[in-house]
Formats: sequence, structure tokens, C-alpha cells
Amino acid sequence: MVVKVYGPVYASPKRVIVCLIEKGIEFETVPIDIIKGEHNLPEFLQLQPFGAVPVIQDGDYTLFESRAIIRYYAEKERERERGRELGTIMVVKVYGPVCACPKRVIVCLIEKGIEFETVPIDIIKGEHKLPEYLQLQPFGAVPVIQDGDYTLFESRAIIRYYAEKYKSQGTELLGKTIEERGLVEQWLEAEAHNFHPHIYNLTIQILFSSKMGFTADEKLIQESEDKLGKVLDIYEDRLSKSKYLAGDFFSLADLSHLPFTQYLVGPMGKEYMVKNRKNVSAWWDDISSRPSWKKVLQLPTLV
Repeated sequence: MVVKVYGPVYASPKRVIVCLIEKGIEFETVPIDIIKGEHNLPEFLQLQPFGAVPVIQDGDYTLFESRAIIRYYAEKERERERGRELGTIMVVKVYGPVCACPKRVIVCLIEKGIEFETVPIDIIKGEHKLPEYLQLQPFGAVPVIQDGDYTLFESRAIIRYYAEKYKSQGTELLGKTIEERGLVEQWLEAEAHNFHPHIYNLTIQILFSSKMGFTADEKLIQESEDKLGKVLDIYEDRLSKSKYLAGDFFSLADLSHLPFTQYLVGPMGKEYMVKNRKNVSAWWDDISSRPSWKKVLQLPTLV
């Protein structure tokens, strides 16, 4: 079947197209003129509610977010049964303070039943910029994991790694079919690129400005809240059609929202942004009541 790739042939659509060529997959492009605003027309927004390109249609299956799409095709064309021998499970070291991004990793490890220990990194004192830490994470961000001789950073990369490595153990977080996996990846990308930037701004400005020695920018706070509200409106519509973001199953796409949304409804005092949206509120009540998240909330935390 010929894959339809919607969008002008520029950067993000090209990422998808080169992947399809590498995998030998037949495709056709469907031009979307973003200069004329065709990406904001109702018919395109039915395919991509955030109004961004590209989108693919593969038969009855629709997927957006270029990185989710290339992961989908890379996995779809791979042998599904790899007969993986997992070997002995070692204790995973999670470097970082128990704050948002490390919590994303920790809740995943709990869902998968993987033993771990935390290694505190005091970011207020600048320990994430020390030479010994930069050898693990050259960008000086948290978290980092060490699993035997294997080191990995970037929280979303880490949770994907463990969800795949221990796919048959604990909670299934990637979906049971390759199409479900594609949707998980799609909404993980939506979280990273649409939800996260605005809630991160709110977190830094409201919760950390005094700790980090600068004055909160009230204009940025208001702008970020307005933009986050628009994202949550899209979530409200999506969650009117399925219990969770990727479908009727809890996945990494939902899990990835837990840490920063907890800040939003807790110490930030902006619970109304969730509660005023019926479907988002029901979704949040569901995912935040999971035993794994309750265990995370019992850990000593930076905020």
C-alpha cells in the first residue's frame, strides 16, 4: 500500500521521506501549503490537531509527529519476534534529584518492576555541572541511568529503552501492535514538543525562580498558561474519543505527563486547568491514582 505523506517537502516531512526510502516503502506526497495556511484548515486539523506537518496515512492508519513516524516504520519493517534473552536484571542507578524528569524514569521503572536506586545530584549547588557528572551527561542535565556498563541520558529515551527491553515484564507501556506503538510514539512526541515547553516555563518561573536567584517573569507565566490551555483543549477532544492518549490502554504517552502535571495541580496551584476540562480531569484522576505514581510521591523530592 502506498503511504501518503502530507506536508511541503521540507525539513520534518523530509525526515519521514528519507526513512521511507531507506526502508524501501512506496509513498506519495500530498502538498500542504503552510504559507497559505492550509495546515490550519479544518480538514487538515482532523488529521493533525496541532496543525503541524507531516502527517502520514497508511491505509486506515493515520500518524503525526515526524520522529514518531520514523520509529513506527523502523519497527514495522523489523522482525517482530527477536527472541531476546534479557539475562540477569541488575540494579539500575538513576542520577538526579527526585524532581520532574527523573520521576518520569522512576515511575517507568516501578511500572516495569525493575529494581533501582537513586544517586542524588544537587542541581541548586551545581553538581550537574561538575566534570565527573559531565562525563555521564555532557549537556549537564538530569536524569542519567547506569545499568551495568550501559549509560543512557534523556528521560524519554530512557523510558522507551526500558519499556522495550522489558516488554514482557510488568505493565505493557508500548501497545500490543505496531499501530498502537505508533500512536504511543505520536503522543509522546506531542508531550515533548507541545505540552512540555509551556509547562516547563511555568515550572521554572513559578517554582524555581526564587531558588535559582531570578525574578519570575509574569508576562511569560501568562503566555505559557494560555498556550498550555490550548494544548489541553486538544487533549480534551482526544480524550473524548479514548480513555488514554494513545487509545484505551495506559502507555508511556500518559506516564510521561505525570511529573509536570503534578506540579501544575499541586505546588503551582493551577489545578483548575485540569479540573475545568472534564475528559482531561478524568484522565488525570486515573493516571495519578496508579500505585506506581503513589510510590513516586512518597520519595523525598526537590519540590
